[in-house]
Amino acid sequence: MKKASRRNDWSFLPNLLTTGNLLSGAASLYFALQGEFLWAGMCIYLGMIMDVLDGFTAQRLGIATPFGIEYDSLADFLTFGVAPAFLAYRYALAPLNEWGWVSGAAYMTATALRLARFNVYGLNAPSDKTYFQGLPSPAAAGVLVGVLAVLQPPLSLPASITVAVLPCALGVLMISRVPFPHMQYLYRRMAAVLGPLHLLGLAVAGILLIFHPRPFLAILFGSYVLLGLLRHLVRRLRLPSSQKPHTQEGHTRRSPGTEEEEGTS
Repeated sequence: MKKASRRNDWSFLPNLLTTGNLLSGAASLYFALQGEFLWAGMCIYLGMIMDVLDGFTAQRLGIATPFGIEYDSLADFLTFGVAPAFLAYRYALAPLNEWGWVSGAAYMTATALRLARFNVYGLNAPSDKTYFQGLPSPAAAGVLVGVLAVLQPPLSLPASITVAVLPCALGVLMISRVPFPHMQYLYRRMAAVLGPLHLLGLAVAGILLIFHPRPFLAILFGSYVLLGLLRHLVRRLRLPSSQKPHTQEGHTRRSPGTEEEEGTS
């Protein structure tokens, strides 16, 4: 009884954190509109932190609800779909006019399709605590914002055209069935392989994040995408179809039996 009462006392917390995610996306739109692109990108990364915390909190408290799942997806669409696309357009794609708009719209559409796919199929799919099916939308946003952060404006027209391809490619990966590993799973594997040395790696990562955040985040999220693609390619070449790993439909959300990744949806 006491445990159930404690859960009820904190039942507001996951939705409060989801609201923080939603407001982070709204703040990113505001800063991008004002030309404060650094702050706009930081707000998207802040939304990732909120996204991780709301799923973690709901799972630990055992209070996942259909309302929370829908609310979370709406917040994710704004923070990891609309806000990165708008930032990319304002920062790099505006010189392309309607083609820049098409690139951003394709990215937003893919994010919406990914989130809708989970809401329809994900709750009834077998739980997989090691892989996402398709690139999680927070990871896609992390790659896009990370790449934009290392570019120096004003961009030339060829550079803008090159950047325009990235949202489209990320959109394809989001709605694909390529398995991408959970960050928690990657961390457990790293800890198992490296033992106590993995703490040194975390310390080095923290230092790089503090002193060189822009290239570090771009490399971090880019490496995650490349790791998923390379692993999928290798496994498809080596394993027969009957032995290929099953992956969770959609992305981790506040649903029973799943583990929340870092800001990934």
